[in-house]
Amino acid sequence: MPDIERMVLRYFEEGVAAGTTFEPGQTVVIGSLLGRLHADGDGTLVLRALEADGWAEDIGPGLMRMWRQLEVARSVGLLPDFSHPATTVLVCNRVDRDLELYFMQRNERQQPQESGWYIVCGEEDHDHEDASQFEFRSRAAIIASQPFLDEFLGLPPGADVIVQVARREAGEAHCVGQVFVEGEPREPEPDSYLAARNRAAMEESPIDR
Repeated sequence: MPDIERMVLRYFEEGVAAGTTFEPGQTVVIGSLLGRLHADGDGTLVLRALEADGWAEDIGPGLMRMWRQLEVARSVGLLPDFSHPATTVLVCNRVDRDLELYFMQRNERQQPQESGWYIVCGEEDHDHEDASQFEFRSRAAIIASQPFLDEFLGLPPGADVIVQVARREAGEAHCVGQVFVEGEPREPEPDSYLAARNRAAMEESPIDR
């Protein structure tokens, strides 16, 4: 993840160069990572990342999620547009189910606390015209419920994604993601992260596309 590591280092280097003083307890946002600075025993500042169970000393999982978002965007020739980690996602109330099909769409934000993302299930009998079937959830809730959807959340407004789950094993979903930009399909570059992920899922459990 050299690009992501450089992004984190550059954030602090540019801050120091601009005269910013970083203090213990300070919260920072780097891409899609929400971090907090802590002082260790010798006074050195250490970055911790917010996870579902609190501030984690190991920021690796948060960096890995951000790297995946970056690589998905790059796979289809887009620049990532990381939403603030505290913003919300509008979801239908069936996305917690272990389904085979999910639809994702990102629009421009209507409110500062919104990410612009909208996620619905692929069940034909679910009425997505009924507003009572929707609710806003935190990105952390999406990660906890269906973590494989998180890697698409770095795509910019105008992107749509169809996610087909090929199989689930040991709590992990192996899926194929088809990205659309302004309604037009955008195939991933052959040697890209998303292309490799899609191929692996289809080889393990072929699905109709």
